[in-house]
Amino acid sequence: MTVKTSDIHENNTVEKLEKYVMLAPKIRTYEKREVYPLTGSQKGIFAECSKNPESTVYNIPFLFELDPTVDTRKLSDAIARMVSAHSYLLTQVYLDDNGEMVQRPEMRHLCRK
Repeated sequence: MTVKTSDIHENNTVEKLEKYVMLAPKIRTYEKREVYPLTGSQKGIFAECSKNPESTVYNIPFLFELDPTVDTRKLSDAIARMVSAHSYLLTQVYLDDNGEMVQRPEMRHLCRK
């Protein structure tokens, strides 16, 4: 279920909030699919990036200069675990065989043994 800040303000006692939660519609579940359609915003960004592949308008370039004492192996493992825990970071966006803009979430795990 989703509880907005305004819901908390409107149901400003424990009793009211409990009643709200008990009567609120339950979260809908969705089928798992291989690919999903893009949202309107995603379509716009994908089209813009496809039209101007050399542009970095949607990139935020940043250079980290690490202290020489940083254990790069541990840092690499931490980043891999983070990406594995949030697999949407590996989502592929592409045109399918019908020319539709779609996204495919990557479900593989990157953690090293």
